[in-house]
Amino acid sequence: MEVPNPSHALVRSPIPIGAAIAILIAAFLPWDGSGVSGSFDLDAAFLWNPNAYEGWFSIGILVLLVGLFAVATLLADRLMPFRRHVGAVAVVVATLWQLQTFRDLIESYTDVLHPLRAMVQSHFALGPWLVFAAGVALVIRR
Repeated sequence: MEVPNPSHALVRSPIPIGAAIAILIAAFLPWDGSGVSGSFDLDAAFLWNPNAYEGWFSIGILVLLVGLFAVATLLADRLMPFRRHVGAVAVVVATLWQLQTFRDLIESYTDVLHPLRAMVQSHFALGPWLVFAAGVALVIRR
């Protein structure tokens, strides 16, 4: 029976580690365009209901749980196969957030270009974009 090398178990790729840490950091960044409200002030129900703004389960808690699970998949060898699934969940959360933000903005404008421009300029929030990029890194990196 072969004994595993303990030094080999500690060697991890820096990209998934950075991606997991980025998801954790994104939980504390603003998720709305104003930059006033943190992610813990915004309801996670906004992901499926654009009119939901207050509730007990915030987007910050959801992203923090995804980030903690991403770190767990990197530290525990048994959870390693789930790393790509966690990345996919992060991508879905960020994509749903951006779609709902677009839906919320399109009610204020008559054409499609104004909300898209507003999402990049006046309503830009770093949190969802960082979660999206980190999720993609977890999915595509071996």
